[in-house]
Amino acid sequence: MKELNQVQSSIGDVETNNLLKRYDQEVYARIISNLDAELRSKKDEIQQTRIKTKELGNQKKWLDWIERYHDKIGVVESFSDEDKKDYLIGIIDKIEVRLDKDTNDHHLKIKFNMGLVDDGVVYQNPDKKSGGYTVVEGVSEKDLVIPYEERRGRKRKNTTDLHHSTVTDLARLRG
Repeated sequence: MKELNQVQSSIGDVETNNLLKRYDQEVYARIISNLDAELRSKKDEIQQTRIKTKELGNQKKWLDWIERYHDKIGVVESFSDEDKKDYLIGIIDKIEVRLDKDTNDHHLKIKFNMGLVDDGVVYQNPDKKSGGYTVVEGVSEKDLVIPYEERRGRKRKNTTDLHHSTVTDLARLRG
């Protein structure tokens, strides 16, 4: 930040000197061009630092989540609604839902906090797993379609049940 302020101050000084006709226009153009490039560079550095800081925060949240749920991943069904919500918040960043009005299908785009989709481990020798492996990085988005189901032959409890969907349940859990 100090370096950014120094570059901005230098630009102010150069502009002042230019207004007082202390620079040849060619020299002024080169100086201001160099200072503008340096200013962009410093702003880019600051932006990269902010991104890295945010990523570190996300990694800390992820590690906290793993610490909390690492031994419970197979038993999510037995969680209370509040624990399910906390679990989902730990792995899901956002869910976008769109209704296809032609088919009444729900189209979901699930954005995970980390690359969890299609991640895995590929063993160099599947018969001898101690021989080494490669970690396959997953992707952080998954598109799903929940098809519309006709309610033929089923008794309707009430009219609101007609428009019920698992998407509503998922959104309610997500908060």
